[in-house]
Amino acid sequence: MPMEYKIALSGPSGLGKTTLCKFIETEFGIPHLSTSAGDILPQPEKEFMFRAFGYKGTGHKDVINLSAVEPAFGSHFQKVVLTSRISQILRNNSFVIDRTPIDNVVYALSQVSHNESEAFIKAFINQAQEAFERLTHVIQIRYSPDIPSIEDNRSRIPNVFYQRYISDVFSGVYSRYFANLEGPRVITIDFWDLNSRKELVKAFLAHDIKGL
Repeated sequence: MPMEYKIALSGPSGLGKTTLCKFIETEFGIPHLSTSAGDILPQPEKEFMFRAFGYKGTGHKDVINLSAVEPAFGSHFQKVVLTSRISQILRNNSFVIDRTPIDNVVYALSQVSHNESEAFIKAFINQAQEAFERLTHVIQIRYSPDIPSIEDNRSRIPNVFYQRYISDVFSGVYSRYFANLEGPRVITIDFWDLNSRKELVKAFLAHDIKGL
C-alpha cells in the first residue's frame, strides 16, 4: 500500500476536473494543488514571456492564439509548463492535481509539434512519460453527450465541437504514449452526473488509501 498518494485528473478544461479535485481533498484529506500556469510558472518566466512575446497569462485560449502567431512562444511555454509540472509532482508527497503529463503532451502535439523538430517532441514526450510514472492514480475525464454546457470563464474554449475534438485527442495520446507504462492506476469517467462521479472516484481511491 503506497505511503504517498499522487493523484492527477486529466482531460479538457471545463469538464469538472477541479470539482472532483475539491471532492477528493474533502473526502480523503489529500491537498488539492493548483496546476494552472498562473500558479506553477516561476515569476521570472512570466516576466520573460511578457517581455519577449507579450504573454499576459490570461488563459488557455490566449495561449493557443499567441502560439499560432509566435511559434517560439508556444514551444517555450509548453516546455516551461511541463518542467514546472514535473517539479510539482516530484517535490510534493501527497496531492491531487487537475492536470497530468498527458495534458502537456496533448497541448504540445496540437499546438507546437508542427513547428518543432522530432527530437524536441520525442524528448518532451519522454519527460512527460517519466513524470506520469511517478503518479499513483490518474482519473481521466472525457467529454460526454449529457454534459449540460461548458462554462465560459474567459479562459477555456466553451465550443462543444472543440471539446469533442480535444477529448478524442486526449484518448488517442493516452493510448499511444501512456497506456502501457508502469505507474498509476487509471480510470476513465465518460458521464456527467456529479454524484455518480463522486461514488466512482471514492470507490477507486478507497481501494488503495489506508483506512477506507
